[in-house]
Amino acid sequence: MNTTALLVGSSGLIGKALQARLAESYAKVYAVSRKPLSDFPKNTENLLTDFSGNWHEKPWPFCDDLFCALGTTIKTAGSEAAFKTVDFDHVVNSAIAAKRAGATRMAVVSSLGASSKSTVFYSRTKGQMEESLKALGFGHLLIVRPSFLAGDRAALGQASRPGEGIALSIASIFKPLIPKKYRAISAEAVASCMVERLNVMTARVEIIESDVLQNWQR
Repeated sequence: MNTTALLVGSSGLIGKALQARLAESYAKVYAVSRKPLSDFPKNTENLLTDFSGNWHEKPWPFCDDLFCALGTTIKTAGSEAAFKTVDFDHVVNSAIAAKRAGATRMAVVSSLGASSKSTVFYSRTKGQMEESLKALGFGHLLIVRPSFLAGDRAALGQASRPGEGIALSIASIFKPLIPKKYRAISAEAVASCMVERLNVMTARVEIIESDVLQNWQR
């Protein structure tokens, strides 16, 4: 098992869950965030990054593995261009910076329906991000594509996502009728899958869809 992990997107639902899982699995964890984190594990060091200018050209500490949970919505970002800056540019640039710092493996959160050929801007951007990461040549690249996330965003100081709220309400009533791929999934399940699979995968690229992610639900 590798010993040092770097986490980007540390303050979101999946990022918070990853903090706990990574602290259990790695001797040292670097958690990158815009604002100072609180209550992070003792073997975790918070690295503040404002994601402005040429932030990705600044050296990051050595790391074996990169975990990326960066993501926003078009509504929160304010425009399609601003959304793409976060979900494509920042993700790919994080991968480049981590690879330069020694990372040979990466696990990244994408989205259900991601495809570079999609007619939906959100899904197309996620698909383009995946293709760009594949081209970087990591020894192992794990891509997870969760459906709607179950979790308390307000507790993390994040704005609620109406689409997730509607989906969760429907799911609570019609869960037996909803295909596993489209059921809501907990951030903890996604985080558990990312850490466990990256440490055992043998293929260079592995994509895990949301129905398979359900196997990590507790």
